[in-house]
Amino acid sequence: MSERRSVLCEVHEERAKIATKYKGKGRRFCRDGGIGRHAGFRCLWGKTRGGSSPLLGIIIKINEREIMTIVRILQYPDPRLKLKAEKVTDFGAETQKMIDDMFETHYASQNCAALACSQLDFKNPKHITVIDFSEHKNQPLCLVNGEIIERSGTETSPEGCMSVYGAYEKVTRSEKITVKAQDRHGKEIVFEAEGFMAKCIQHELDHLDGKLFIDHLSNLKRDRIRKRIEKVSKFQHKHDENCRH
Repeated sequence: MSERRSVLCEVHEERAKIATKYKGKGRRFCRDGGIGRHAGFRCLWGKTRGGSSPLLGIIIKINEREIMTIVRILQYPDPRLKLKAEKVTDFGAETQKMIDDMFETHYASQNCAALACSQLDFKNPKHITVIDFSEHKNQPLCLVNGEIIERSGTETSPEGCMSVYGAYEKVTRSEKITVKAQDRHGKEIVFEAEGFMAKCIQHELDHLDGKLFIDHLSNLKRDRIRKRIEKVSKFQHKHDENCRH
């Protein structure tokens, strides 16, 4: 067994330990279908029933060497969710580490189909999204500097978000798209996507442009979601010495 394979095996073992330790304590999602009926997935970014994941900030180390980090997923109304991600020009070690951390966070989050860099707690988020909604989580797709260059048709279906607690509303998006992007090493790729994949990519590219799926909703619906989140946050808040009230 090569050294690389050995390290990867150890990483998978650490993942298993973390999953066992926190089993049942992280996010729970709806089972009422909607956007997420694909490859055995019951919900894409479905309606949450629990609090935030306890996996936040976990650093996986092998022989005292940091391999990957599970990064905190920002929650609405965090103002950083409105920031636009920076285009990637350097595909060196720093970018590769960021992509590895994004995939690690993605795979550590229950029923997560995709993540955008700008919805994670990075100091300088880049224009990167990671996607994998395969049944066995073995079909990773990384899009860097992605853009939609062609659209056709429309489709309306329920949608939610890992960054918007409890919100689950119908959104209209393009049914079929043509995407131009770079892979994690900077190689240009152009491909067509439709259905679930098209919806997933549009959702994540919105994130990278500082837009949430609720921005597609009416002001009335957005206000209702905001008030519900504020109510839940107030209920879950724990007072400490840093409180100002």
